[in-house]
Amino acid sequence: NPNSCPSAIYNTSGSASDTIVYSKGLLSRVTLLTSTGTGHIVLGGASYPSNTVVTLINNVEYTIYAQPPSGYIFNGWTASSNVTISGNTISASASARGSGSITASFVT
Repeated sequence: NPNSCPSAIYNTSGSASDTIVYSKGLLSRVTLLTSTGTGHIVLGGASYPSNTVVTLINNVEYTIYAQPPSGYIFNGWTASSNVTISGNTISASASARGSGSITASFVT
């Protein structure tokens, strides 16, 4: 279940203990972006504005949902090479195996 572990998502603190966990390959920093710089991405039940860095457990599947700003519609997902997205509807699944980014595209 993609949402069975919501405690796996954290806003990045940058603490020394984070560095140890990242170096062992257990967690990845993923930047959530929107094509307009507005709107939100919902991940693990929390809504994040564009350009938010979250921490994900590697190889765990998370449900993502795009929230377009007023006057826009969802137009698709893109991701960096370390992030996999399954599906290209407003709701999809994402998993990471290294630091990267997820972008929700919005058009008028």
